[in-house]
Amino acid sequence: MVEQVLKKLMRQEELYAILPTGQVEKEGIPIGEVRVYELGFIVSCFHIYVPRVDKLIAFDRELNNGGLSTLGYQALAIRGFTFPEFQDLFSAHISEEEYCFYPIFGQLIRRGKRGIYTAKHRDEFTSKYSNDEEGYLKALYENGCQPHCGFFLSG
Repeated sequence: MVEQVLKKLMRQEELYAILPTGQVEKEGIPIGEVRVYELGFIVSCFHIYVPRVDKLIAFDRELNNGGLSTLGYQALAIRGFTFPEFQDLFSAHISEEEYCFYPIFGQLIRRGKRGIYTAKHRDEFTSKYSNDEEGYLKALYENGCQPHCGFFLSG
């Protein structure tokens, strides 16, 4: 299901446009494949993808008087999170009472359950991840976004 949604939300041309080199294949003799693994590319993909899913979720809420339909909950489940949202996890300026206003706290998975609701839960996560792109990628993979990353890197 994730791949079907991704194909509809992001065209292949958009992915090529944010490739590190900004180039697509040139003519030549194919002798193999070299993949450039750049964290910035994944960050850019989620920066485009997540707001599009947010629009779908907002539209679903509008159609359902503020609630979510089954499709809305499915969209929320495959939403993922952006790098700036991930960095919110490490911000000392966000109190427990404010977690509900920051998407990252609802997206992370803790012991099989979605969401961070206490400072203790937050400390568990911040001790597992570094506040950089590598920590972000690790958090994506460990919180259900492996299909997203695979799709973005498969082009």
